[in-house]
Amino acid sequence: MPEQLANWDYQWSQVVGQAWADDSFKQRLFANPTAILREYGVETPAGFEVKVLENVEEMPENTDHLLHLILPARPSDEDLLEEELIAGAGSSTAAYCYHCGCYRCYRCGRCGCGGCARTKS
Repeated sequence: MPEQLANWDYQWSQVVGQAWADDSFKQRLFANPTAILREYGVETPAGFEVKVLENVEEMPENTDHLLHLILPARPSDEDLLEEELIAGAGSSTAAYCYHCGCYRCYRCGRCGCGGCARTKS
């Protein structure tokens, strides 16, 4: 299971990075997250709905057949370090927050929901 979570973190970070870089990809992600996840090697069970949200004040509850994914806000260009820009796609940008169930930035530790009291793990 830990390997699957590490894989998930990596795959989701790739989706997040692409959404930050490409507005048309981001719109496709919101329109059909299951297809985008499949493109990145993540299969969701049949009948399982995935919704991608952005700029949420409160994390919605997941259900047995619905999973909410939070697209973290893109860091400003001033916040990005030259080393991170050089690393590009080889670096992971987001990780699952086991405290509140959203995603947090590896670099700054902030949760995508913005409301998690535990901002670093």
